[in-house]
Amino acid sequence: MTGGRPRLIDEWQDAPAIWDAVRLEADREPEAGQFILAGSATPRDGATAHTGTGRFSRLRLWPFSSVESGLSTGTVSIGGLLRNEPMPVAPGQVSGERLIKAILAGGWPSSLNRSEQEAAEVAQHYLDGLISSDASRLDGTRRDPDKLRALIALLAGTKRPQSLTRP
Repeated sequence: MTGGRPRLIDEWQDAPAIWDAVRLEADREPEAGQFILAGSATPRDGATAHTGTGRFSRLRLWPFSSVESGLSTGTVSIGGLLRNEPMPVAPGQVSGERLIKAILAGGWPSSLNRSEQEAAEVAQHYLDGLISSDASRLDGTRRDPDKLRALIALLAGTKRPQSLTRP
């Protein structure tokens, strides 16, 4: 393989042969950090013939923190509050409306600049994907989408709102 490194390969799960090609390249040139394999989908069982042990490091990515998304200065620390440290006075730099919008938008950074309706659609599509395929892919067990929607509504402490009903 030629070109600059590291190379980012997104959604490699759609072409699982990439895993083995990257593994072979890592064996040929054993320099760390040559590739970044990214993706939000779970590979199908048996899609990769090798675990990648000794060649790949896995990182769990989390949504932006309130500091990273510009919603907080980080002046107040939850850790500090739990240690009973005095809470500094932090004048409100972000409106309550913006904070509520950020909470409703969820952890998708692109949703922060969308309308409330568009952000709700992003979250709904994510939830629909979890219900329709991801939950069953975890262990190969077919799950009833209506029961999953009811469970999610129950865990959320809501009745079955319109947003959780079958599309």
